[in-house]
Amino acid sequence: MRRVPLWVVAPVVALAAGALMASPVSADGGPHRYTATPSATTDGCASCHRLHTAQGSHLLKDIEPMLCLSCHGQDAEGANNDVEDGIGYISYGNPSGKYDPHRTGNGGTYGTTGKGGTYVAGAPIGALRSGGFSYALIGSALATGQQATPDLQESLNTGNIPVLPLPTATGDLNTSMLVPVTSSHAVGGTDTTAWGNGTSGYGSTIQLRCSSCHDPHGNGNYRILRPIPVQSGASTGVTIADETTDSGFSKAYITTNYWDIQPYELKMTSATTWTYQKPVAAQSFIPNISAWCTTCHTRFMAASGSGEVSTGDATYTYLHKSDGTTQGSANCIQCHVAHGSNASMGTGTQSSQVTLPDGTAGDSYLLRIDQRGICEMCHKR
Repeated sequence: MRRVPLWVVAPVVALAAGALMASPVSADGGPHRYTATPSATTDGCASCHRLHTAQGSHLLKDIEPMLCLSCHGQDAEGANNDVEDGIGYISYGNPSGKYDPHRTGNGGTYGTTGKGGTYVAGAPIGALRSGGFSYALIGSALATGQQATPDLQESLNTGNIPVLPLPTATGDLNTSMLVPVTSSHAVGGTDTTAWGNGTSGYGSTIQLRCSSCHDPHGNGNYRILRPIPVQSGASTGVTIADETTDSGFSKAYITTNYWDIQPYELKMTSATTWTYQKPVAAQSFIPNISAWCTTCHTRFMAASGSGEVSTGDATYTYLHKSDGTTQGSANCIQCHVAHGSNASMGTGTQSSQVTLPDGTAGDSYLLRIDQRGICEMCHKR
């Protein structure tokens, strides 16, 4: 049974191609093409556009986010990233394909493919690093490695936020194997608030869509992120270098530890073994991602000591540091995921009463750990 997406969800890390492609493609490939000399006889335009029968603006064949989900949704086969379920797939022996045992006709070669295929324990089918639109697999109640020494110490690479169990037996993925998100960015094009955007008030009202953050035509940047998100109001963009993929390696959109935020690559060496590496070029990702997030959340960027110095802002008066440059240091995505989180705030006497900046009822704020456990990863009381 098809699950209905929760359109209070997060911006998509990889944009959809639109049409179901014969074989899946990765960012900056296929419809997300970024080349100096594009083909004069390309077929890719028809993936998303119709000249006379378009149903969406910019001559799109469908409106967002449905166009994007036609490749990146739970019932689609056009991409490795299922952003509705928060699941990623990587195949062995087929760099342009995917291993996806809960759908038919995917052509991956690792394990048994097709509906009802065998799930291989530890196989590279995993949790998307940014969570999902409707579901996520963040072990938000199971974090370990909180800082053991007193006060204001950064738990660099010692923390672990595990991935919830993936299926290990024959069968089809279903709702019981996934956890609904409790917060997310809204990408349905309806009015939403970009908290902290602008120079005063709570923020600005925008209509966020997948293409607000991602360039569907490709741009050579990390996850095809736009240097200046649409409606952000920013005048200066932030470029984040894409991973440099060595021969035999593929970009890994999945993770085994949600505390580890640095992108990495994966290489299958046989039908049962694989190797991860963190590319040198990705070192620029951590110091740049907070700068990119704050092109929208303008007044959230803060340096060390900002918790003791007033900004003079009536709403965002004192701020937690967010400009960290290393794994485990305080930066936007060390604490938050980009799409949607399944973390719970409902049982904490204090956490459940934290409201949004305008005083309305809050949620899990895209945090990676239940309650305010993310604080304990760096600070020990």
